[in-house]
Amino acid sequence: EYEYTSMVLLTTNSHLSRLKSLCELVYQNDISGLINGRECFSRLVHKIVETFPMEIETDLRIQNVDLHMSVAENLGVIVNELLTNSVKFAFSMNCENRFRLEMSYGDHRVHIVVSDNGPGFDSESMKPGLGTELIMASIANKSERYITRNHGGAVCEIEYDLG
Repeated sequence: EYEYTSMVLLTTNSHLSRLKSLCELVYQNDISGLINGRECFSRLVHKIVETFPMEIETDLRIQNVDLHMSVAENLGVIVNELLTNSVKFAFSMNCENRFRLEMSYGDHRVHIVVSDNGPGFDSESMKPGLGTELIMASIANKSERYITRNHGGAVCEIEYDLG
């Protein structure tokens, strides 16, 4: 039980540290209430990657758009959790670990595709954890589509309504 409690505390501390970095990125902004999406998410992904001991190749395809800070915060939680899941379940120390983030904007929506090159997942035995709960809370009433699938690794696709 001690090992489990230690693991939960370390995981929680790690989550809080990355979320603190997210808040710092989002709120280092002018008073307009808008933040540059490409800059914010590029910096966020690189800050998250720096916290892990293994090499991770990132492929960021982020369309440039200004976002309201509250939207950037919600999307940042989603990106943080999905990248963290890739590190926990797909990546290892002696492999070529690849993470891709695609974000595009149109029709008052953000289209997000996050993928990795890990072994994928078994949706039958997958049990939602804290990260999944945070993602679901972040997209509540804002997402028309949340799809996870295997395609050369795990893939998550989200349509986030900006309206």
